[in-house]
Amino acid sequence: MKKFYYLALAAIVSVVMTSCGGTTSTNNEPKFSLSNLQALWQENNTEHFVRFTTEQSDEAGYLYGREWDEAEDVTEEDLKPYGNGWFKYKFETKGDLHEIHLMDNDGAVIPKEYIVSILTNTELSYYEKDRTSSKYNFTKVVTPSDDEKKNPSFNPSDLQGLWEMTNTQHYVRFTTEESDLTGFLYGREWDEAEEVTEEDLTPYGAGWFKYEFKSDGNLTVHYLLDNGGSLVPKEFVVTKLTKEELSYYEKDHPNNIYNLTKVVSAK
Repeated sequence: MKKFYYLALAAIVSVVMTSCGGTTSTNNEPKFSLSNLQALWQENNTEHFVRFTTEQSDEAGYLYGREWDEAEDVTEEDLKPYGNGWFKYKFETKGDLHEIHLMDNDGAVIPKEYIVSILTNTELSYYEKDRTSSKYNFTKVVTPSDDEKKNPSFNPSDLQGLWEMTNTQHYVRFTTEESDLTGFLYGREWDEAEEVTEEDLTPYGAGWFKYEFKSDGNLTVHYLLDNGGSLVPKEFVVTKLTKEELSYYEKDHPNNIYNLTKVVSAK
């Protein structure tokens, strides 16, 4: 009887241990794909870009990458090969990202260590290993396929509504109100991070715009100003439009990309 008691107790302990985390920590570690990382990424609604390439570097196990900020009037084409703006990187599927940033001054380098917390086909997030508060969030820059460029097709009614630029307090509303310009409707844009709300906008002044959107993705916007009805025209190309997501870029500045999500709750 006593032997049976001990066997039963051992079985219970085994079941409890399994249900409380019998899997090892190795199985709980995140698994990411290097191929998802290898692309062009834009830091949220800024002009800061990072490209992870498939080009092998001169250091075993490392590939080349590039980083630049167009807000500083620097483009990818401005970067001199294997100098400022270039880096070598090694990525481990568990999330460790090792970078060696190259410098122009006699081959000096700056090593950096990051931990990737999110990596999907569209999103990338990582933080500095020794400074966990230094976090970076990116969205993948998706170039339309040739077929999409030739025959894009969007439903203009999907554009109409309230949108928020991803993870900001910047809002854009495309209304159904007809403007005084044939074929154009009114819209409004404001930034609550600057303590401006939609109600603060003076009708048909700064913050208001007229827009025309065609199913092929061309979005023409005329921004209104308070000074005597002046207009600032801009041309955009919509690359993605669903009932929840919107992406477009400036026609003359294709690296100026804007990603928005629809605000579905009342605001």
